[in-house]
Amino acid sequence: MNASPLNLPIGLQLYTVGQEMDNDPAATLRAVAAAGYQQVELSPLAKTSAKDLRKMLDDTGLKNPSGHYMLPI
Repeated sequence: MNASPLNLPIGLQLYTVGQEMDNDPAATLRAVAAAGYQQVELSPLAKTSAKDLRKMLDDTGLKNPSGHYMLPI
């Protein structure tokens, strides 16, 4: 069985590891990449600066094509 039948990268919504991201975002992203994920969706749960988060993503080779944010009504 092919986990990616459309031949697209597999991603993870980081809210599913929100507590881990709060505790140690760099280690969490390394673990996510080591598990085989290639992309992540950011969420407002991350308490890391954009600059630091960008470096962590670059260091792990993870891409961030989307975000999970609440918009004001």
